[in-house]
Amino acid sequence: SYLAERNPRPIMLPAPSDTDLWQAFRSGSEAAFEGLYRRFYARLFRYGRTFTHDDDLVEDCIQDLFLNLHRYRHTLKVPDEGGVGFYLFGALRN
Repeated sequence: SYLAERNPRPIMLPAPSDTDLWQAFRSGSEAAFEGLYRRFYARLFRYGRTFTHDDDLVEDCIQDLFLNLHRYRHTLKVPDEGGVGFYLFGALRN
């Protein structure tokens, strides 16, 4: 139909990799920062629960982790071994 010709389907782009999000975040992208938070929050929460069953404490630790990441984003390096997830899990554990 005429409308279908005028309004083609949107092009679906692949999701950015963890490393791409990390680099964009380090460059100041708030959208990338939010993307990292959304991508890793649930996994970080489950990981934090292996250390304590205090959900509020786990949430506070994740919040502190991301606040510190934001604060020091310009000095952070791109994680090597294990990638971004490995870095975040280690940071939460510490």
